[in-house]
Amino acid sequence: MNLGRTKATSIVKNVIGKCHSEDLANILKSTCFSFIIDESTESVVLRHYAFYNFLLIPIVQLKEQLHRKYLMNLIFDESKIPLNNIIGFASDGCNSMMGAWNSDSSRFNEHMPACKTLPRSCEDLARNIFNYFKSSSKCIYQYKEFQEFCNVSPHKILYPAQTRWLSLSIVVLPKFVNINKLFQSDRPVLCLLHSKMHELYKDLFYRHMRPCNDPTSIDPSNTSYFLPLYDIYLGAEVLNLLNKPEICKNEAMVKDIRKRCREFLITGCRQIKLRFDFDNPILKSLTQLNPKTVFSSKRPTTLIPFIQMFPRVVKQLNISIQDIDDSWHKIGTINLETEFVDNLKLLNVEEFWIQLKLFERDDENPF
Repeated sequence: MNLGRTKATSIVKNVIGKCHSEDLANILKSTCFSFIIDESTESVVLRHYAFYNFLLIPIVQLKEQLHRKYLMNLIFDESKIPLNNIIGFASDGCNSMMGAWNSDSSRFNEHMPACKTLPRSCEDLARNIFNYFKSSSKCIYQYKEFQEFCNVSPHKILYPAQTRWLSLSIVVLPKFVNINKLFQSDRPVLCLLHSKMHELYKDLFYRHMRPCNDPTSIDPSNTSYFLPLYDIYLGAEVLNLLNKPEICKNEAMVKDIRKRCREFLITGCRQIKLRFDFDNPILKSLTQLNPKTVFSSKRPTTLIPFIQMFPRVVKQLNISIQDIDDSWHKIGTINLETEFVDNLKLLNVEEFWIQLKLFERDDENPF
């Protein structure tokens, strides 16, 4: 079928594109998604709005105020997509997107206020310290002399830029940054995901809550599980700071700090539960494939319940469930050299199973 340029363009815009957008809008009405915004590199100035790789809406740049009003009305009001379904927002750090006034982020903050549990002054302090030194060679030299006088190793002053979140690893929130690094790993880490997220959640939860059997089933704001305010664990350095005579004598300030920290821990736990399903059976079962679990007492005797979660994989490989389970059972019955096992435990999950598959004994591959 041959179509002219004008007719083909009209069909794509007014028929295919419109139907596709309506279908995706229906999906987003019942699905959580992230909102990503950036400008294109075309000769005309366009902004593209992408919903977690599902939906791409180009909008011609109008006057800034009209543009953002049009954005909110077109995408959310007219499409009837609930704002509560948005779980993330990302863009670069230019003023039109991340500025305090009439920017994309400020428009979203009007409808969905960002987390302000920790006061803005914490981040401002980190920025102001950097700004004080960055433009003065004299200040930098005095800072170097001060470190030499105190006999401490040289420290670099970091700037927590919006587009360089890794710089926050030392300045603000190392625990959250560490889990972000896990998601950005260049190696397969899916079998570690559930255990790492569970460890992070428990770490935050038990800092302000009493021990319980299943912390993921408890509302982190349930006051009946709260530790006494002065029993909240805030880390060694914070506790040492709060115990200084000039600080601890100001009881109102110390109490306010502890309350703010507890609110931040509650918010952190809530946001983790909002984004990660601790009860997902597949994510929980994937921990069985972790090399350290395979050679531990926690290794299950059979893989059949796990295999049954992936019927299409078994069908595609044209292998019986019994053959897979037999190979799994042999791991616990065949005597392997201790050095070989120790080396296997150091491998990532992909390399581990490849090496186990290639293992030979008596001119055959038992696994």
